[in-house]
Amino acid sequence: ACAAGTASAGVCVPHAKISTCQLDIWRNVYADPSARAAALLRNLTLREKLSLLATSPLDGLPNYVERLGLSPPTTNECLHGVCSTGYTVFPQSISLAATFDVDLLSRVGKTIGTELRAGYNEALKQPIAKQRLPICLGPQINIARDPRWGRAQETYGED
Repeated sequence: ACAAGTASAGVCVPHAKISTCQLDIWRNVYADPSARAAALLRNLTLREKLSLLATSPLDGLPNYVERLGLSPPTTNECLHGVCSTGYTVFPQSISLAATFDVDLLSRVGKTIGTELRAGYNEALKQPIAKQRLPICLGPQINIARDPRWGRAQETYGED
């Protein structure tokens, strides 16, 4: 455990480059999630909290907090691959479901996650203002019972 009074007091896991004891608690993935969230919120100003609600700069207010190392968020559709240049795109969800192959869907999901993590790791090499924290919009549960809905291809169907 880290020494009392350190940023991540109570949780210390050695890492190849840096000990988690040296991280601010909100960046320590091994710390209690509630403690991480509370510590982060305590360190954000009201203006910074408001800025983080947007996915793009709003009225000149940046949507990142450089002093705390918080990158701007970006949303991506990840229903059947990361919807961005340079990533694998798989068939629509309804087509994947038609295979009835649970192992295939698991491998598709793992591939999407691996590619997204690789893209994020590359982004970390950029200055904070140019980084993008990926927020993936993933598979949903809605059952397509009415084709007039117009987005039935994004579901896994009724079967």
